[in-house]
Amino acid sequence: MSDCMSLEILNLRKSFGAATVLSDISMSAGRGEFISLVGPSGCGKTTTLNIVAGFEAPDVGDVKIDGVSMLGTPSYRRKLGMVFQSHALFPHMTIAENVGFGLAMQHVPKPEVAERVGEALAMVKLGALADRYPRQLSGGQQQRVGIARALTVRPKVLLMDEPLSSLDAKLRREMQVEIRRIQQEVGITTLYVTHDQEEALTMSDCIVLMNRGHIEQAGRPEELYKAPKSLFAASFIGESSFLDANVEALSGEAALVRIDPATQVEIARAPWMHPNARLQLAVRPQSVGIRSAGAGEGSIEGVVVSRAFVGSVIRYVIALPGGQEVQAQPSAQQDFLPEIGDRVGLSIERPRWMAFAPEKAP
Repeated sequence: MSDCMSLEILNLRKSFGAATVLSDISMSAGRGEFISLVGPSGCGKTTTLNIVAGFEAPDVGDVKIDGVSMLGTPSYRRKLGMVFQSHALFPHMTIAENVGFGLAMQHVPKPEVAERVGEALAMVKLGALADRYPRQLSGGQQQRVGIARALTVRPKVLLMDEPLSSLDAKLRREMQVEIRRIQQEVGITTLYVTHDQEEALTMSDCIVLMNRGHIEQAGRPEELYKAPKSLFAASFIGESSFLDANVEALSGEAALVRIDPATQVEIARAPWMHPNARLQLAVRPQSVGIRSAGAGEGSIEGVVVSRAFVGSVIRYVIALPGGQEVQAQPSAQQDFLPEIGDRVGLSIERPRWMAFAPEKAP
């Protein structure tokens, strides 16, 4: 690991009784980097966060902040800021008193507390509400108070565990932008836990996708979306259509794949492919073009079985002759927008197909 790493998580293993929760988890974050731990419930992401926070001790492994091991160091001495799903604000205290509570417990002089509270509230755009009480604030405002409170202690690393899961969809999207703005303005290293893959894609410099206690894939959001390394990654990050198929022929860098008796496509060849090999194809809805049946050489044909208007796009489900289904999301502004029951052609460029061997399925 580089000396410039702000946070290092090294070979963590953790079991509770006979259940192994973490298996050899390692990752690192540079100063100011925003890393999201994402995955289904029970994958180990919150346990990882709790070990970094000092709430749990690993069976094996280490956590370092600025190159210093935190093993044996209590949570309150790790120079961490923490924001959780529950705002945990004291109802009898004003917003300013809530934000300054941690500093008061550290016996920071009152003038300095007032100065740092003012800075933090200004950062989250709540300076005018300092004298109000939590009950007088919206859910989003309360969450920003929690962020301000975490930042007043001037932490080296900010930990956030599902901080937006209790908010409605519109407010959650607004808060995603707000949290990212604050994080970048402060330049603080952040470890963010969420089960929401859209949230992770929107906010992160790096996504760590966890599955059953191990890291399935880690990288930039674009990398996980465009080049998932496993069937699980393709299914969890972004939407995809999945189709059972088998290899008919191989030629150079291409593979001819049959989906059903009436449907075959050409995809990029992978080293593990051989004639008659079974595989699972995946394709993103945004990679599927839709047009009139018979228009365009080599297009796949099917029948529209579902159509939903969702503002800027139309969500289609098209049934292929063998019964398998493909999703498409053309712009709502395009000229050709078929109705349910219409026969259509689908165009998918060869690089847009993702192929996985059956043994890689979770």
